[in-house]
Amino acid sequence: MDHKSLIADLYTALDHERGAIAYYSRLAEIAPNEDYRRVILGIRRDEQAHAITLSRLIMKLSNQPPMIGPSMLPTIRNFREGVEEAIKDEEKEYEFYGTIMQKAPWPDVYYTIANIQKDEIYHRELLKTLLDKDKDKDKHKKHKKHHHS
Repeated sequence: MDHKSLIADLYTALDHERGAIAYYSRLAEIAPNEDYRRVILGIRRDEQAHAITLSRLIMKLSNQPPMIGPSMLPTIRNFREGVEEAIKDEEKEYEFYGTIMQKAPWPDVYYTIANIQKDEIYHRELLKTLLDKDKDKDKHKKHKKHHHS
């Protein structure tokens, strides 16, 4: 088993998690209401926990703390597009963690990654629910306009 490949993947995952933290911070800033903001901040909290977990794994497997560059600050045009983009990212991450699990040589590493992977699919479902709520609101607004004009 090539641990270099596993460690490289863990670094990539850590970089993605750090990007997700920045992304969800930005998305929370532009959330249209407090309920949406709370959901986004909850997801961000999970991503922060994943980053800590991955850092510990890298440390354990390589005997050195992870060296990481700065994260780029994301630009998000509007909340709905931001959520749609986040859904795609969560799906990509879910698949990526699946490939890491195939390389995991020890059960504890496997289950650690499996838990992160499970969170990513849960985030996708939370985000889809937000998106559906947001679209329903728009339908009601349009519906009301037609009745009052």
